[in-house]
Amino acid sequence: MEDTQIAYLAGFMTSRGGFGFNKDGWEWMYFRTLDHEIAAAARDEWGRVITERADKGTTSYKYTATGTEAAKAIADVTPYLMGLKRERAEELLAGAAA
Repeated sequence: MEDTQIAYLAGFMTSRGGFGFNKDGWEWMYFRTLDHEIAAAARDEWGRVITERADKGTTSYKYTATGTEAAKAIADVTPYLMGLKRERAEELLAGAAA
């Protein structure tokens, strides 16, 4: 995937997504979009799943990754995140490396 595409996905992480560690210490991440193609690009790059949710006639798509797939995705998008999300991603990656 090109850097510009990863940067675009990072925008979804900044505004419509999240990441962290679960209770077992595994990384997780997700973001939600109204465009299936965007979620599919993330799935094609990093693996894992897309789920759908219909609400008031609008379908949204949630990309979710865990474990090594999430760690790779978080590492890839971190340089393009801004503000608090970038700080949190850098902390998460430092914690995962420790």
